Amino acid sequence: GGLPGDPIDAVLVRTDENGEKVWEKRFRDKKLTFGRAVCETFDGGFVIAGDTFEPGSTLSIFALRTDRDGGEIWRLPRDFSSATANAVVQTEELGFAIAGTEGGLGYLLKVDTSGNRLWKKTFGSVSKSLRDGFTTLRETSDGGLILGGWTDALGDNESGDIFVLRTDANGVREWERTLGALGLSQASAVLEVDGGDILVAGLTGFSQRGGTGDAFALRFDREGVPLWSRTYDTGVVEHARSIAPIGDGRFLLAGHASESTGSLRLGSDVLLLEIDGDGGVVWESVVARPEAVYPLDMAVAGDGGFVLAGGIVPVDAENADFALLKFEPERELAAFRRGDTNADGRVNLSDAVATLNFLFVAGAAPPCGDAADADDTGELNLTDGVYSLNFLFLAGPSPPAPGPESCGADETDDAIECGSFPPCE
Repeated sequence: GGLPGDPIDAVLVRTDENGEKVWEKRFRDKKLTFGRAVCETFDGGFVIAGDTFEPGSTLSIFALRTDRDGGEIWRLPRDFSSATANAVVQTEELGFAIAGTEGGLGYLLKVDTSGNRLWKKTFGSVSKSLRDGFTTLRETSDGGLILGGWTDALGDNESGDIFVLRTDANGVREWERTLGALGLSQASAVLEVDGGDILVAGLTGFSQRGGTGDAFALRFDREGVPLWSRTYDTGVVEHARSIAPIGDGRFLLAGHASESTGSLRLGSDVLLLEIDGDGGVVWESVVARPEAVYPLDMAVAGDGGFVLAGGIVPVDAENADFALLKFEPERELAAFRRGDTNADGRVNLSDAVATLNFLFVAGAAPPCGDAADADDTGELNLTDGVYSLNFLFLAGPSPPAPGPESCGADETDDAIECGSFPPCE
């Protein structure tokens, strides 16, 4: 969109591994068309889903399939009333499952590879005063589906509660769970983990007036029995929007955090949480940015890093832009002994000589730069040789951590790296 009153298009953007745009495609159904979810198909194309409407009319589901170049293959007919699509996945039998809300109920729609409807199921309260819906959807290893969202079934019409539902491959309910809290709560991400357990994350206890709310994660076994539940409070309003496994039974939660907001969509900073299999925090970070950022989804990159996708509102701007944020993979730091330039397991005169030879006589490069950086300044220069000689012969200070006697990683964030250090391997 552009100026108020202009049409709004759904947009599909493909980038290369560095985030550079390869192509951009725009799609319009009615005057206002929104893409809210996307999945890659097994043949390299895409399915996008969302909603479309004319000003003053009700919402209809918008969903279409493209080839790998963004060319439209088919789109669903507008035969849903007061409905939006919030999640889409391709299933093992090559069809597609779409979930969202329709007329105040959560729905699950299954179509074949050509977009023909196979079946539709609705879930939630039949009361017109209550609203239910799904925000997230994943296929399980047995071909079933796990959905997450919100429901008012506990009786508070002005708030919502966490709603998690599991179905078989035909959309038949196997179990559902509703968890309430003061304020508004919703499940925003679901994930099947090893053993068939289900991990859920989202927002709990949100209050527009009070400016409160915490990110949460909870775990069920395959039969829907709760195993644990955790909330995460960094001192602001936190909302976990996505989950990804990162190995060794650990998971990364990503979302947004804000001092105070009256909207579930807008954030200000990037929220990152690494948790273990019991929900314990390994580390947490709120990455501050001058713009308002709201990451909505996450993918683990091939290099072990991860990419967040969502929106960003520049300072003093009224409209949001697309945003991709790439985070580097966690580095496994090599262990070494500070001052042992030649990596022979001992700190002595030969190390100072090796450092000076490398710097001034075209000698061999140290196998571990951190070990040669005797004074830990983040640079290899004459002072490292002098520092080692002072330590060895003039009772000068010992090389900084990990020191000359013990193996350990570099505690200083600098550009020097340690390629190998056999005595500590």
